Amino acid sequence: MGVIEKATGPTPWVSPLVIVPKPKNPDEMRAPNTAIRREKHNTPTLNELSTTLADAKYFIRIDLNQGYNQLELNEESRYITTFATHRGLYCYKRLNFGVNSAAEIFQEVIRQTLNGLSGVINVSDDILVYGKSKEVHNQNLRKVLERLRSKNLTLNKKKFEFMKPSREFLENFFSAEVFKPCPSKLQKIYTQVYVDASSVGISAIFTQTDEEKPQIVQISSRSLTKTEQRYFQTERKALTVTWACEHFHIYLFGAPRFTVYTDHKPLMSLFGSPKIQLPARIERWMMRTQAYNMAINYKPGKDKPADYLSRHPNKSTKPSSREQKIAEEYVNHLAYNNIPKAMTLENIQSQKHSKTEHYRQ
Repeated sequence: MGVIEKATGPTPWVSPLVIVPKPKNPDEMRAPNTAIRREKHNTPTLNELSTTLADAKYFIRIDLNQGYNQLELNEESRYITTFATHRGLYCYKRLNFGVNSAAEIFQEVIRQTLNGLSGVINVSDDILVYGKSKEVHNQNLRKVLERLRSKNLTLNKKKFEFMKPSREFLENFFSAEVFKPCPSKLQKIYTQVYVDASSVGISAIFTQTDEEKPQIVQISSRSLTKTEQRYFQTERKALTVTWACEHFHIYLFGAPRFTVYTDHKPLMSLFGSPKIQLPARIERWMMRTQAYNMAINYKPGKDKPADYLSRHPNKSTKPSSREQKIAEEYVNHLAYNNIPKAMTLENIQSQKHSKTEHYRQ
């Protein structure tokens, strides 16, 4: 599709290959993101939208197809996106979703593309075309489509909804009569999660904060499997963070930055540093949490509300999927076979008996 190409020559950046389902977390760019300088571009404010759309009666929302991938990277910048595969090194020819500055760059490119046209406004790859009458709406839409075609930008046809008298855009509801926040967005959630792990179970408490006063939304816990009970403490704590994020996925995915509180300080370094070398098991868990915009903070043991639940967990262990079981068994196999084993008493006795017989002969 012309999105990636074979990398040639030396490169100071090589990221690991991370394969996950689409819309989870597409690309592994943690290390390069620490060096990328982000650009600052303005996006439309609610005041601008309310003024701009005051007389609009008809709307259509246009969505670009694989938006970021439609922007070609400068050849001098492509080496930053280099990643390793079993077939060698590759890099991106087009803007990839893992780049931390992709959103603001894309917003500005689309804004400049539509500059000078009437009845259109964009936020990233979401483009809203509007008009005070059907004729004006259609005229504006035709000009927008012609401009996008001239720039070789393609659209997602499945998301087209023509001539709507109302529309949700930028988390607000617009129509000829009313402009108000979407009902589902009226309550702002300041997504905090308290986690803990013991030798028998893991637990998590999801809270909503209102003026620094946490309100419990949901609590959950589960027992550790026999294999998980043999994990060392840092592994159990890391497992809890991943399990909590995935368990509260409906609240946390796509939400503003939230905080996970733990009483295990090493987790702040493990989840916070892109350069640290991690054990295979913890690395795999950490990759699964990259879809979430979270920060790990430390709270001492006396302030951890999830402690009791981890020591008295739900009896269910919620078995993993077949793919997760296979991956877990493989990691356990490597860990078991790569650790030197101490000699047993039977080994010593057998070797001693063998040497005695040798001397007698």
